[in-house]
Amino acid sequence: MDLVAELESMAFREKEMEHLDVDELIAAPAPRKPFCAADHLQEFLLKLDGPLDSAERVRDIAGLATAPKIYQASADAGNDDSGNDSVNALFIKVSGSTRSKLDHWLSTEHPSHRPLFIAHKVARKDLCSHSLSPFLGLDATLPQHRPDTYAPPLPRQDEHPVWYFFYGTLADTDVLRRLLGDGPDDYYKLHPARVSGGRLEMWAHKYRALVDSDDRGAVVQGSAFLVQSAEHEEALRVYETNN
Repeated sequence: MDLVAELESMAFREKEMEHLDVDELIAAPAPRKPFCAADHLQEFLLKLDGPLDSAERVRDIAGLATAPKIYQASADAGNDDSGNDSVNALFIKVSGSTRSKLDHWLSTEHPSHRPLFIAHKVARKDLCSHSLSPFLGLDATLPQHRPDTYAPPLPRQDEHPVWYFFYGTLADTDVLRRLLGDGPDDYYKLHPARVSGGRLEMWAHKYRALVDSDDRGAVVQGSAFLVQSAEHEEALRVYETNN
């Protein structure tokens, strides 16, 4: 997924700052924001600079097993006197607990440094390893709803390819092409599908959400799409969070 496109799509607000375009986002110093308990469940993009200038440095400070993967973003240089057409910035993804460790280290070792953390908003995916949970219309963790076999339920959390059910804006091949990039026509094929045990409900007076239905005969019509990779899955999850 194009990191610049992801940054541009994020609603980023720190104190008095409104939404920043990617050029400002790469260059702007970040005000220090109080870290709250809910942030431990969040994932963040961290710009590599200052005392946190490499993935290996972050790994050592936070006590991580491996160095995080690096992502590169480019933006127009604008009035940059260097003569370069673009300015590059490097980012890594860190968990909320890792951010907490980095903030604590900076507060004692480099209190004047203001790292740029950007909330990486992505739709939650939390499949159970021993039941079909989450499952529309019933609690799949109850004994009477558990599978008879001891084989792990499919799909697994990180299994790809994996089928997704679309009932809104993603059930559009043009939207999928824009999100996932160019590919063969058959990759973007949508298959008519339906799910039972659910209903559509307005959420936040703006979005249609698929939720449990008390009516066991309830059916929602939509489309099935085979997501081929973890990268494409993440692009779809980011889109669902920001749209």
